[in-house]
Amino acid sequence: MSLVTCIFCKTTTDATESAGYCDGCGRKLPTTSQYQTKRSMTRAVGEDPGLDAKKGGPREMLLLAAIAHLFAGGLFLVAGPSLFSNVPVYFLPQVMKWTLIPTLFVGSLMLVANRTPRGCFLSALLAAYAWVGVTFYLDAEFATRWLFVQGILLVILHYALFLSFRPAR
Repeated sequence: MSLVTCIFCKTTTDATESAGYCDGCGRKLPTTSQYQTKRSMTRAVGEDPGLDAKKGGPREMLLLAAIAHLFAGGLFLVAGPSLFSNVPVYFLPQVMKWTLIPTLFVGSLMLVANRTPRGCFLSALLAAYAWVGVTFYLDAEFATRWLFVQGILLVILHYALFLSFRPAR
């Protein structure tokens, strides 16, 4: 018994019983080098689990968020002075603090991401939104120009949270 999936209609047919033709559409089944056995079809389906905690998906997404925020902060350090008519005296320390605090927090969540991936993403998102509020409280003019950097972190964390709720295939 050799089960073959038709490349045209995706119907699974026993190639030996159907004389090499699909039961669904009647077209010629692929050659033997393209046959997929039942074992290989089930193995291929089971290999895409979304964000599986055992394979490091949540840790990788948090690492991506931390690195992207660090990179965006560095980009703001280079391009940010052009956004100001008069560059503040505290520009460099402010950029360093506002970059490193969220990066270290999100990066530290990688330690527990395997046990509670959704909880890590939710706490990172809540902390990121709270950090946006804190930055506007500390310096509203600087925080307005800093929104691009914070937006990158928020977009990646939202996407990671979305993937954690996606059912495994």
